[in-house]
Amino acid sequence: MEVNIVTDELKNIINKITYKGIADSQKSLLIETCKDNVECFVCNPVYAIELKMTIPADIIEEGRTLIPNSLFKVIQAINADAITITDNGIEYGKNTIKYVPTDTREFIKVDKDKRKNLLFSIPEKELYGLIKSTFYAVAIDETRPILTGLNFNKNNVAALDGYRLAVSESKEFNIDGSITLSCQTIKALLKILDKKSDDIVNFYITQNQDFIIIEINNITVTAHLLDGNYIKYDSIIPEDHDYEIEIDVKELLKKLKFMFELKKSVPEIVRLTIDHTQLYIENNNSSADIKDSIGINVIEHGYLPFSIAFNPLYLRDALKKCNVLAIMQFSTSVSPALIKANNNLDLVLPIRFKE
Repeated sequence: MEVNIVTDELKNIINKITYKGIADSQKSLLIETCKDNVECFVCNPVYAIELKMTIPADIIEEGRTLIPNSLFKVIQAINADAITITDNGIEYGKNTIKYVPTDTREFIKVDKDKRKNLLFSIPEKELYGLIKSTFYAVAIDETRPILTGLNFNKNNVAALDGYRLAVSESKEFNIDGSITLSCQTIKALLKILDKKSDDIVNFYITQNQDFIIIEINNITVTAHLLDGNYIKYDSIIPEDHDYEIEIDVKELLKKLKFMFELKKSVPEIVRLTIDHTQLYIENNNSSADIKDSIGINVIEHGYLPFSIAFNPLYLRDALKKCNVLAIMQFSTSVSPALIKANNNLDLVLPIRFKE
């Protein structure tokens, strides 16, 4: 094998590689010729995720090779416009990097049905925004595996971890049915997607309905879908409420940042109290008894003052994707609260507190 390619193209795919707990051969980069291109593969067979990038190349001799991951940092430091890749080496200018070739048959690709149907298409920046607006609520606990992924249903993207629900709606896509992408697939997409690009991303599903194939320009991501039916989260979203307020998101976030550490390792409780014109924010974990307030617009209310408590980290996550204003709805101090802004909806379970 001997091919000439643009150095930055090789660096680009190396930047997008993620792997954990897989064999050394899978941590290597498989490169093989295909017509006037080379196809670069990285595959994690543990999670059945494969990343392929197609790069234009000058093919001198057809073939395939495995570039060991130990050379990735060396390649990133190459200062040359183009490089030549052979069976056992990399050449640029007058420099040569030699490596012991690994049998390419040791590299495992994702075994999938090659027949596929277009599921939906969506602009790249829209997909990135939907993922960022919901991914934080994906479950970490694998007791219910289906909740460890991100669900696409009709024109919604949702995540649910048992304590909160995040849903984002989009007019840019619509599917007939429901699919759930694994956490590992979403992490791979976040490294690939350009949050400013208007390019179209195409989602295909295999005939067997078990793999999703995502095409992003010259990159193809193939991943196994999570098995099972996702929870019908519409049924847990309250239809009625007794209290509704409009808040300045930036002001509330500023208070939370000042009053709380906002770390997963630090257990904290924020107590919110609604009065006729003010929202009082209180740190119930501090011996100093920190208390502050912001002005609010009370749209609807029952008996005031009304108090409710939350994990401040969950509250921060739900608010930080909002623009200027958000609507918060409550019923009782032990009922889920809703936070609405733009096309986003968050449901957050409260924490019981003692008076």
